[in-house]
Amino acid sequence: MAPPDTGLAARYLPRFRRDPFSASVLPRHRRPLGPDLGTFWRHRVELDSTRNVFRVREQVGGRDVRYPVEIDYETYRRERLRQDLRDNFRDLADQRMQQRRQQRRGGLGVNIVVPGGRNSAFTTIFGKPEVDLRVTGQADIRAGFDYRKSDQQVAFTGRASQVDPDFKQDLRLGITGTIGDKLRVDVNWDTNNQFDYQNQLKLEYTGYEDEIIQKIEAGNVFLNTPSSLIRGGQSLFGIKSELQIGGLRLTTVASQQEGQSNSLSIEGGSTSTEFDLKPTDYDDNTHFFLGYYFRNRWEPALADPPNIIVANGFERITDIEVWRLMPTSSGEENVRQVLALVDLGEPAEIVTLADSYTRADVSALPDNAVDQYDDAEAERLRDAATNVQNVLVSPAEMDQTLGDLDYQVGRFKKLERGRDYEIDEVLGYISLRQRLPESEALAVSFRYLANGRTYQVGDFAAETGGSLGGQIEDRLLLKLLRPVNMKQPVLTGGEDSFNPAAWYLQLRNIYRFPGRGLNANEFELDVVYEAPGKAPTERLPGVGGQQTLLQLLGLDRLNEQGAPRPDNLFDYAPGFTIDPGNGLLIFPTLEPFAGNLARQIEASVSDPARQQELKALYVFDELYTQKKENARRNTQLDVYRVRGSYKGSVQSFYDLRAFAGVIEGSVRVTSGGTPLQEGVDYTVDYQGGSVTITNPAYLTPGRDIQIEYEQNSFLNLQKKTLLGLRADYDISNNLALGATLMRLSQKSPIDKFRIGEEPISNTIWGVDGSLELEPRWLTRAIDALPLLQTRAPSSISLTGEFAQLRPGHTQTTAFRRTQNTLQDQGLDFKHDELGGISYIDDFEGFENTFSLRQAGAWQLSAAPDSIPRYPCPGNLRCATEDSLRTTWRATFAWYQLNNNLLEELSRKAPITPAVAPVLIKDVFPNKDTRGEIDQT
Repeated sequence: MAPPDTGLAARYLPRFRRDPFSASVLPRHRRPLGPDLGTFWRHRVELDSTRNVFRVREQVGGRDVRYPVEIDYETYRRERLRQDLRDNFRDLADQRMQQRRQQRRGGLGVNIVVPGGRNSAFTTIFGKPEVDLRVTGQADIRAGFDYRKSDQQVAFTGRASQVDPDFKQDLRLGITGTIGDKLRVDVNWDTNNQFDYQNQLKLEYTGYEDEIIQKIEAGNVFLNTPSSLIRGGQSLFGIKSELQIGGLRLTTVASQQEGQSNSLSIEGGSTSTEFDLKPTDYDDNTHFFLGYYFRNRWEPALADPPNIIVANGFERITDIEVWRLMPTSSGEENVRQVLALVDLGEPAEIVTLADSYTRADVSALPDNAVDQYDDAEAERLRDAATNVQNVLVSPAEMDQTLGDLDYQVGRFKKLERGRDYEIDEVLGYISLRQRLPESEALAVSFRYLANGRTYQVGDFAAETGGSLGGQIEDRLLLKLLRPVNMKQPVLTGGEDSFNPAAWYLQLRNIYRFPGRGLNANEFELDVVYEAPGKAPTERLPGVGGQQTLLQLLGLDRLNEQGAPRPDNLFDYAPGFTIDPGNGLLIFPTLEPFAGNLARQIEASVSDPARQQELKALYVFDELYTQKKENARRNTQLDVYRVRGSYKGSVQSFYDLRAFAGVIEGSVRVTSGGTPLQEGVDYTVDYQGGSVTITNPAYLTPGRDIQIEYEQNSFLNLQKKTLLGLRADYDISNNLALGATLMRLSQKSPIDKFRIGEEPISNTIWGVDGSLELEPRWLTRAIDALPLLQTRAPSSISLTGEFAQLRPGHTQTTAFRRTQNTLQDQGLDFKHDELGGISYIDDFEGFENTFSLRQAGAWQLSAAPDSIPRYPCPGNLRCATEDSLRTTWRATFAWYQLNNNLLEELSRKAPITPAVAPVLIKDVFPNKDTRGEIDQT
């Protein structure tokens, strides 16, 4: 019997591999058939205190299960690169598999083969006898009840509490597909979209090459013309058709225009721009402090321009990571699970004190060692299996519990410095390049130098276990700067008081100018107080003596030589009062129009009663305790104006001030009549509404730039209808002719128009042509010249255009009705009245109506003149002193009661003439009171 072949056994049955005794440099991957390691297993990479060596640990339950390994930076970098390459290939393979699954699943699919095949009428119209549709979307329906309790409600309904149903439903719908091979359907609808133009609907019918009907589009369409005198439209909703008859191409469109055409002219490479800013025009949701230490240090740091005063040995921010909450699930890179805490790195008392948090040492330096989270608690919160809500809101778990706006859990994306945000390393605040939406949150981790040491707040991604893939991993602990759906404080002093600490980490003292690249020599700025009905003034009456508002607000502390003497001119000090590159105005006080003015009033007025009177007149506290849209309602205090003008240097960035965004494909840029090419000579930020010139040839001084664009409209009160026809005929390969006819009309819901607001009804027509020749004689003639030799044939291009605008006006319903009435009487409008009517003023706004049932409309009345007067010497009549006449004034009150409460009061006390109910019928006998409470 032959002995067994041990070579085959060794080949196909390798010996069992033992796990290494030391920790692996990078996280181990789970074996395909092996069990999951679980959330209790940790792979930690820590930077040694010498910052030269990485220490790698593998732990279970916080204890080392393998010997720690120390490696140098180069080895770690090399191993990390190899691991990243393997992970990259693995991710690419996963994406390919997901794409294949998506193609198979792709939402709710409908695929129907039309009976009859290619012999049916369906094939004649739509081509291929098949219908293929894919429906994707999401519907969220939330149902609940709203319970409210109010003692004041008893007087109206007889009940102290009220329960109302509360329903909210959101629908996101997407439909794509084809009907045959000619008709394509594309629908994108979301009920959360704020504006109609964000919802897209398009049906596109494309005919075969030999058919007359080349294309028919319905829904969101556009019309482009080659003419430079007659522009089409990009934001159109209607029907567009393209027909081909031999060499004649016809394009027609019937639509409603949803956008607005604008243009911007820049002479000499820069523009002179005027600005007029209100206190409520601050740059919202863009600039944030890294912590309360930097907020409390803002005013002391900027107290002695142009020097920045630091305290507690603080030097500068050395490293920072900024993270933004992802609103939806996505496969983007640099995404991690995050727990953001507002009091991370700072004493827990900021949660309750908020803006009142101050310390004798101007607040402690931020550090992970000063907050309420020790190492064990922080490690517990990093665990993805921990329910953080149960921990953070439990008094048994936390020294200071947190509210809903004091922490944020979710998947955050790491932002890139210089592209997504900028940071002031000394003053300790960041500025986002784009405004942070209300549905997103912001968090940071950072390191800084102080007294020669490095301190850290929050976790850095490279030092905490887990990959950047955003799957099951350790959470990062970060400092929360702003949570989702931030709520304004409620400072009533009662049980309903609400004062979130994150509210005060936003800077509301930075304002954005319309442009960037400011020039000190061409910059002017002034601040005036413009009370209703009064002329603007540069000083506050009764405050600061002869100091101007520029001085009171800290914008004029130096003269032009830099000496500390105000000169009634704005201090153009980059980094202190202005950021020229980004076009920002910076106030050196946290609340320039509130707390700062209150201190100025207290310093200049000694009488407490007068102080309160002036504070009520000038101090705009709501600006910093309410959201911007709510603060704007206080028109009595939103009366300060920051006005001026500037002219930037030769700039490449141009803000189009299209707050609703620019319509894609509508931007046309020319320089000296030469059209520029998008993507080569310039780039467009359609969402932000800006154009950036990238070709240096167009950034020289003296060069003129013309930008034409269409912007989305927030609200269209006047409906605009655009009818257009474009004809192109190619006589030959070298000669082409074209003609354009368009009519734009507006329809307004009102019948009376003020001057400058009249709806239009204009017609424009034009013809154009082009001729291109390549004469050989011209090429030979140039080659015959000495020292010249051409490498390409010479050509001659001739273009010509003509256009005429025929303005008109829209006849309103009231105009036609009046004209018909006059014509029935044998009359008519005069010739000049047929051209449209505008109203200078209709005086309808001078009539104000007040209801007697509104308690706030009643005021304390004065004694009537019929009250007897005391006789005066010499039989002269004289007025009684006010204090004596007041005693004859009757007490008067007015209530609106329901029948149940009235019956209850009548049982408790008799009804006297002084308290007898007055019915509406008693005052207005002819008024119909059905559906109303009869008492008044």
